[in-house]
Amino acid sequence: MDRNEFFAKAVPFFAAKKYEVQTQSDYLSVFQSQEREVSWIVFVVLCCLGILPGVIYYYVFCYKHSVTISISGKEEISITATGNTDKAKADAAEFMTLLRPPVS
Repeated sequence: MDRNEFFAKAVPFFAAKKYEVQTQSDYLSVFQSQEREVSWIVFVVLCCLGILPGVIYYYVFCYKHSVTISISGKEEISITATGNTDKAKADAAEFMTLLRPPVS
């Protein structure tokens, strides 16, 4: 697979999962979702103490889902995908299985 084939698969795959391209170069692609990883129990407890702590928690301590894909090599490329949240890690793993050629 060359880099153009990779980008032709990566961009539509992550767009379908509501990620946007954050950074893209020949060796790195970062996709980020507008959804956040929120611990709802902590959020509700903080909101019970007052709205301001809940809002601060949501916007400062909750991370957006982000998948980083590293590409190395010239002819034969090697691809590594990592995520910063459980959802992003699952999406990165799903994308990596999409790239593997079918076993006959």
